[in-house]
Formats: sequence, C-alpha cells, structure tokens
Amino acid sequence: MSSSAVALPSVASVASCFDAFRQKLYLRGVLGKKNDRAGDGRPYSMRKWTRWYVELRGPVLVFWNLLDTQLSAYLEDITTIVDGRVQPDSPEFERTVAHIKNI
Repeated sequence: MSSSAVALPSVASVASCFDAFRQKLYLRGVLGKKNDRAGDGRPYSMRKWTRWYVELRGPVLVFWNLLDTQLSAYLEDITTIVDGRVQPDSPEFERTVAHIKNI
C-alpha cells in the first residue's frame, strides 16, 4: 500500500452498522390509504379509503390490512388504536399490534 492510500473500514464494521439500521423501528401506527390510480394510470376500481397498521423498520415499510376478516375478533381493540384512545406504548396497544401482526 502506498503512503497516500486511505485505509477503509472493514466490511464487518459497516455490516454491523447496516444491521442496526435495518432492525431499528422508526415509525409505526395506523395509515389511511386510498387507491386512486392503478399501475397503468387508470382510475382504481375500488377508490375508497382503507386503514392499515404500518411499521417503518429500517428501509422497509410493512403494511397489515386492518380490514382482514381474521381480525374481526379484535375489531374493538383495533378501533381504540385507530381512534387514538390507547397510548402507543401501553400494554393494550402492544397486545393488539401483536394480534394484527400474527394474522
């Protein structure tokens, strides 16, 4: 190596930083989503608003559909999250989110 060469960090140190970024939960909550246009630009056939629970974990935004019929037993709990009647760090919030994510 010449005296003017710069030493680069090892791949392992960069990989550990990226792994920490990839696993970090940045945002989570209920999102209202409207399908306005299809991929080809035409109006979407079902243009009403839908509710989703979303998490931004690292560079990935994951959606869980709150209208899934398998969640009907938890509808009242989900409604408390949507309405903001439950604090995000409360045990009730965490329990309901666990049900949503297990479907």
